Amino acid sequence: MPKFLKFGTYLACSWMWCIGAFFPLLLRRDYGDVVLLAFVVLNVAGAAWFGFHFKRGADERFMQGQRGMITVFSVVTMAYQVFFIAWLSALLGQPLLIAATLALTLLLVTAGRRLVEWSVPVFVLSLALFAWYAGNGLKGPAPAASPHALHVVLPLALGFLLSPYLDITFYRALRETDQPRLTFAVGFGLMFPALLLFVFFYTEDLSALFFEGKAYSPALYPVIAFMALQLAFTLAAHAQALRELNPGRARAIHGGLGLYALAVALAMHGWHGSHWPLPNQTLGEIIYKSFLFLYGVVFPLHLLIGERRGLFGLLLALAAPGYALGFFMAGGHTPALSVSMAVIAIGLLYRRRAAARA
Repeated sequence: MPKFLKFGTYLACSWMWCIGAFFPLLLRRDYGDVVLLAFVVLNVAGAAWFGFHFKRGADERFMQGQRGMITVFSVVTMAYQVFFIAWLSALLGQPLLIAATLALTLLLVTAGRRLVEWSVPVFVLSLALFAWYAGNGLKGPAPAASPHALHVVLPLALGFLLSPYLDITFYRALRETDQPRLTFAVGFGLMFPALLLFVFFYTEDLSALFFEGKAYSPALYPVIAFMALQLAFTLAAHAQALRELNPGRARAIHGGLGLYALAVALAMHGWHGSHWPLPNQTLGEIIYKSFLFLYGVVFPLHLLIGERRGLFGLLLALAAPGYALGFFMAGGHTPALSVSMAVIAIGLLYRRRAAARA
């Protein structure tokens, strides 16, 4: 198989996180179909453009300059996947799901450098699960709309256009494939959208489990298997790449992640249905959205002005309330997202003018 196809499947599977596999459910519920379309376009475009952005050698220099934050990004990403599978297993009442997912992760990690080749059967199996799910009949979700949808587009753009530059798996693909542009074009122009199409069709069934408290049915088996498979691959891809980037810290990182997995599994199985501190959202949804703040604001803002720590901290503090209101509360609070983006834009303009005067 040509390298560009192997690395295209590697990128598609390593990028199908619990964001791609679940965030569309929240977006449709809270903001409607316009935002879901923006999510797909910005997600695909931001990830694909990475393969066109760097000139030869520039990616390595950029990666070394961001080495610390790239490590943080991967650790947070692995923690996010573990939390989500623990949340899902708690909802299903199946504690063995998280154990099975972590076991699959360890199996994939043993592949080492061959993980790229393993992405091909992972991708094919994902499509087979889609076909299994489709065997019960495909029905798209009912149309949904919100008068506040446009306020969500800029925050999505900030996150999806910038966060890829901290993803260590992207750098591996860019460095090792023989046709970077074709690899990223195929991976995110064809393969990743095929996985997102599965997400689109299972949105309504999975929403009933997460948001309406309905018991799961056998129809969800391929969806659960798909999510566990994709999350395990993402975990393995980041664990394997981190081991190469920080060989001296790999054991500590993996050991800490194992202890975290045990703690979060116990917590979610004990408290996942709690509605604190927000009355209309479960603890699981609150934690899920809290992770999103890192990808939507913290990581992108670090890339833009991370070297100006004072300004970085100030803008985070000023933007956080509007971001939290818009994403945690939604509805009539959604315009606060535009206020948050305006604060960031003013800060960036100030930085630019200050740099011009220096």
